[in-house]
Amino acid sequence: MSPKSIKNVLVIGATGSVGPAIVNALRSHPQGYTISILTRSSSLDRTRNMFPDSSIKIYTADYSSPDVALSAFQSSFEGQDAIVSATSTFTVAQQRAIIDAAIAAKTVQRFIPSEYGIDTSASDSLKKNLPLALLKTSVVEYLQSRESDISWSAICTGAFFDWSFQIRENMGWNVPSRTAMIFDGGDVPYETTNIDQIGLAVAAALSATPSPGFQDGTGKNVPMSELAKNKYVYVNSFTTTQNEVLDLLEKHTGSKFEVKQVNAAEMAKDGNARAEKSFPGFRPTGNLEYVDGIAESIWATIYGNGNLNNYSANKGLWNDALGLETDDLEASVKGVVEWWDNREGSSKSEDVLTIVPAAT
Repeated sequence: MSPKSIKNVLVIGATGSVGPAIVNALRSHPQGYTISILTRSSSLDRTRNMFPDSSIKIYTADYSSPDVALSAFQSSFEGQDAIVSATSTFTVAQQRAIIDAAIAAKTVQRFIPSEYGIDTSASDSLKKNLPLALLKTSVVEYLQSRESDISWSAICTGAFFDWSFQIRENMGWNVPSRTAMIFDGGDVPYETTNIDQIGLAVAAALSATPSPGFQDGTGKNVPMSELAKNKYVYVNSFTTTQNEVLDLLEKHTGSKFEVKQVNAAEMAKDGNARAEKSFPGFRPTGNLEYVDGIAESIWATIYGNGNLNNYSANKGLWNDALGLETDDLEASVKGVVEWWDNREGSSKSEDVLTIVPAAT
């Protein structure tokens, strides 16, 4: 018997960095998803303001604690076919509790964990170069251990592209001050994805739409949700280099950027040493706030350290199989410059370092 199509989808963390794009993509997808949102009680008003559509049902549960009871999810999980986690990156204990609750609900077929970053399947390289990301790997390993009860899809996207530039000095870029931090000469290819493309990838990976297939012809006409079942799914908007981005930024700002050259391996080593002081042993056993040094370690990884963000070359892209179009790099950079040109004031969200999860 063929699997039941996924119709009812619950998004957790819908007001975060990637959540709105996921909700919007689900809402516009021809699959006709019925969308629900689970939010913390403290975020209810914000969630309602962001998603006023009466067709989207909003549930509340205070799921921040790693000791949250499964009963907290009962009403929101009942009748759901899929659950998409867009919670903060290192919420291991929370996500495990959510997975257990999804299994207990009996109806949930698919869980999408909070990946949306580098390739965390490469655990050996992570241990050496970005050990804190093993927290994400452990969530997928837990899902793999429960595949008889629930399926999963882990969406790898590399760095967030357009959204990342909205924070000053994030990932080495500061558009308003015309400065850039360039890693290892700037010609290292890296994967990066616009925020809307991430939403489209999630919506496609849950759909029964027949796949156009991969470039080698495999997977053609297989429902996309079946193709992505229990798989790491690798997507991007483009594979580029820092120097390509820098050239386009200078073209569209009409300004020469002040460039600081840095070594990715040295930055990662220093960042990991500082992070371990706050999180000894990098044990992937609980939740974690971003600590001193981790941002720099992540940036170094994005730009080539450990070869964890070049999956178009070593794993292959799913863009064709999910029917995703390739974004235009120059148009994306131009959009970044225009966003800053239209910005009024400087004391807004771009000055808050909330984008670090986008880099892992």
